[in-house]
Amino acid sequence: MKKASKHLPPLRLPSIFNTLEQNEPLEILAASLVACHMLWPEYKEERSRSLYMTLCLRKIHDFLIETEPKHGDEIFRSIVTVYFGGISQYTQNLVSVNFPSNGKGSIAERAWQGELAGSVFLYAFQNEASLNDAAKAVSDMLRNNQAEELADMLKPAPENIMKNYWPRFQHVAHFWAAMQCFVMPEPTDSIIRLDKVVPSPAINPSPRHGWRGVVDVAHHFLELSADVKRFKTHKPLLDQETAFRVVFTE
Repeated sequence: MKKASKHLPPLRLPSIFNTLEQNEPLEILAASLVACHMLWPEYKEERSRSLYMTLCLRKIHDFLIETEPKHGDEIFRSIVTVYFGGISQYTQNLVSVNFPSNGKGSIAERAWQGELAGSVFLYAFQNEASLNDAAKAVSDMLRNNQAEELADMLKPAPENIMKNYWPRFQHVAHFWAAMQCFVMPEPTDSIIRLDKVVPSPAINPSPRHGWRGVVDVAHHFLELSADVKRFKTHKPLLDQETAFRVVFTE
């Protein structure tokens, strides 16, 4: 019997989302869908993705109530129905959503772990290095750049990276690598606002702003990485079949 896959299928969005910028609620929704797959990229993490999307929908609700006082609730219910199938799941999640503001279990911690995997991918990709050598380079960089008093969690050993972080995030590592080409806004929200990211001035040619640019760069990295082989297995750096993608449908 074939073993069930741990990775997620592509995220499918209407093609109009790729070509035209939507109103702010739909931009937050699309950006948050991409972000929640980056943060929790395994099937078993559906509960965390659902709770994260509840935070994002609450952000959309607050925006609509402020900007559309007459029809905000009606518009919000229609958006919630598209994602959750109804309002009841959303209201149930509101009671239980409680990500720590920092430290273990926080969104910031998940993002940091994803960034580690993205850095390993990017180093291996740019230097045609083995994943183990890439993990060592990333570990050394963190240890050299951080103050001694910082927690050991922020200075992971190469073995720790390869055991605990790379396996968990390898299918979305190209997305986290793409994030290094962008500048995030100041963290004033409880969610990751991919709709607000802007390309780094050092990137030329400049990609699109926002979550679409992140998707473009991630897909570009994935395509190019097919020609970069792992040292021992000679397989592509990223599995081209299981790596996460965003697909725009008609």
